Amino acid sequence: MNKALLSLPALSYLILGAHSLRGSDLLQLVMWLVLLVVVLFCRRDSIRYFLAGTLAVGAVIWVDAALSIMRFRLFMDEPYIRLVMIMGAVFLLMAGAICFLFSNRGREVFYK
Repeated sequence: MNKALLSLPALSYLILGAHSLRGSDLLQLVMWLVLLVVVLFCRRDSIRYFLAGTLAVGAVIWVDAALSIMRFRLFMDEPYIRLVMIMGAVFLLMAGAICFLFSNRGREVFYK
């Protein structure tokens, strides 16, 4: 069960990679995909804090993107509620992944 919870940070890194691909930032895409591999295959306890920090940076990037897209939609007088709900759900996914990494279950998964 605990290893299934690794899907939270893994999915967060995949979404951040897709966001980087949308912006044509290939270096950032490679960084997110390397972190995805790290979260799936590295089991050192000390890596949890690094992963949580990178997810926090990713959450800030995500909120910045959400605000800029929302401002554009407001300026163009287009609907924005669904955008805010989707972007907010992804932010909550990243926050849940960070909480998992700091939890006791995260400590059990990253054991060495």
